[in-house]
Amino acid sequence: MFTTIGILIRALVVCAALAMWLGSSSVSASAVLPQTVQHVALFDLLVSEIERIDGDGLVNRETRPESWSQTTARLREAARSASTAIEYGQVFHQLRHTYPNSHARIELVEEYRSAWAQRDARLPVTIRAETVTPGVTRPSLRIAHVDDVWVKSQTRSESLPRVGDVVIAMNDRSANDWLGENEIFCKLPTALQCPIEFHRNLTRGLLFWHPEKPLAIDVLRAGETIRFTVASLSTTSSSNASTTSSSNAKHSWCESALNRVPLGFKLVFSGTMVCVFEHDAIRDTQLWRIASFASEKSRTFDAIPGQHKTVDEEVDHFYATFWEAKSPLVKHLIIDVAGNSGGESVVAWLRLLLNAPFQSDFVRFRKIREFDEPNVNRALFWNSKGALYQSVEALKRDGTFAKTREGHWLPAVPAFCPDTKKLCANELHRPREHGFKGKLSVITDPFCNSACVTFANAMKSQANARIVGLPHTADTSISRLQIHFGFDRDGKAITQIEDDSDIAKKIGIFTASATRSETPDGERRSGVPLMPDHAVERRWDQDGDQWARAALTEALKR
Repeated sequence: MFTTIGILIRALVVCAALAMWLGSSSVSASAVLPQTVQHVALFDLLVSEIERIDGDGLVNRETRPESWSQTTARLREAARSASTAIEYGQVFHQLRHTYPNSHARIELVEEYRSAWAQRDARLPVTIRAETVTPGVTRPSLRIAHVDDVWVKSQTRSESLPRVGDVVIAMNDRSANDWLGENEIFCKLPTALQCPIEFHRNLTRGLLFWHPEKPLAIDVLRAGETIRFTVASLSTTSSSNASTTSSSNAKHSWCESALNRVPLGFKLVFSGTMVCVFEHDAIRDTQLWRIASFASEKSRTFDAIPGQHKTVDEEVDHFYATFWEAKSPLVKHLIIDVAGNSGGESVVAWLRLLLNAPFQSDFVRFRKIREFDEPNVNRALFWNSKGALYQSVEALKRDGTFAKTREGHWLPAVPAFCPDTKKLCANELHRPREHGFKGKLSVITDPFCNSACVTFANAMKSQANARIVGLPHTADTSISRLQIHFGFDRDGKAITQIEDDSDIAKKIGIFTASATRSETPDGERRSGVPLMPDHAVERRWDQDGDQWARAALTEALKR
């Protein structure tokens, strides 16, 4: 636990980081912002609106070295002192990143947008945590990659970084201090997960460094301390080996997913969202890779042209042409959902794997004053006639809604119903015939998000699957609401939920979580990561595919 003095020092350090941001050359060149108390008023109003509608985003602030109130107090002063539009916009950009919810978004109008807030800087070195594993909150930092082109352009080879160097300080601040600051901007639910985001948060300019400034790095190599200075690279070409492999024009993404599986496994089924691998020596074991639970519109990877467009279509085809016949022969099924950013309902997949009627997820809505406004209604319930809407309408008919005070939580209702057009408080999803009866293992990591979290939780609680790998994001966030913020025609601060009709000068849109997820037994899921039964550390010298191979290998042993 951090002492009060420690928290104050850390807050001062982060204030200095923001001051460095605000003092950069690109920021000072932006449009001058007239000083007005309404700029502080708008910041305060947005914060109050986030807190008013928040469903699960602020749960994770309880574990941070700086509380939410301390963060907003610090950023409030930054809003007060901002002298340009970009300086002011950066305050909201940082606010978004200190709101620990993976679904949170902010869209600033161009005048208030810094180029560095929209993309990551590209450093000639990649800095990773030595290990990401349960029980280790502040690991060492190491140089994981050095750009070959940059190395060749340097004249002093004796002071260049090398892969494996231990980073002990940057800009004369210890690695431990940097990792502590990183926890303030971490989107993940536990401090032990946060080091995996370190390099990304650094290159986003969120920490004590601005991407347009040099970064002095002290490393320890063979007992000797060596300092070198790097700066953001202006070119986009790089030999950076830190990225994970992906599909290309010559091969389907399932073929490229072979990089993730242990040696000896071969691809036996290639689908739009699922790839299946088998090994000749262990025919009763299958590995599945499900990279997304998204339909075609929101899919984040390149699928095979002409394949199925929806999750239900994919699962129907997979069951009819492959799994119905194969299921009785498989004794151990290992499902890799690491890095799966979610998508839509996972009910179709659960119907293949569970043996008893089930509900996958329950959701609570906070009663807010705009609950019945059409725009808000559509955002909360996805459409105006669906089962989620009907379930809440039932709470209105029986008087529960009227008895619930504004700002309090309504009773939990099923997130997904067997019949999508009617409520299902007492109805369950039915598994397909001949449900899977073998042993189940699920691979998760800190990038398993949204629907992936629902899938992993259901597999653990309702199929007794073993979880292998690292904790997931614990972020399901069934519904989000957009907070439009800016100034009205009289120049006064104003926010509107899912509407901007009265905003004369818009600054941006902040998207916040508006629901809380629970288990069928009423236990909170939001902000509570599923801890693995068998942890597999993520090492500094591993990319995503290499770590997945290690996790799958571990699952095969169990």
